[in-house]
Amino acid sequence: MGANISINAATALADELYRTLQSDPNPGNEGIQEAFKWYQDIRDQEARRLHTLGRMHIRGVTWETWSDWFFDRFVTPWIGVNNGWISLGNSSKRVRYWSMCL
Repeated sequence: MGANISINAATALADELYRTLQSDPNPGNEGIQEAFKWYQDIRDQEARRLHTLGRMHIRGVTWETWSDWFFDRFVTPWIGVNNGWISLGNSSKRVRYWSMCL
């Protein structure tokens, strides 16, 4: 998961720097700072969400409580593990789409 997050982060930064260079081929310090600020704001939100999801997942599969054990053993197989990751992927796509519209 960490490698995927890193690749996604590098791509988001490269895209934003590319957009900055497309709008102004010779951006000043202020233009580059704005690109990095946008990147940091977007990545901070996504990193917090992924950290929370990862923490919840680790606690769940290590069965910290009896409810985690029950959920991992019975509920997760019933609803399907992939549903949560699909939802997370769709929210990540929405963030990228709306950030391009700004």
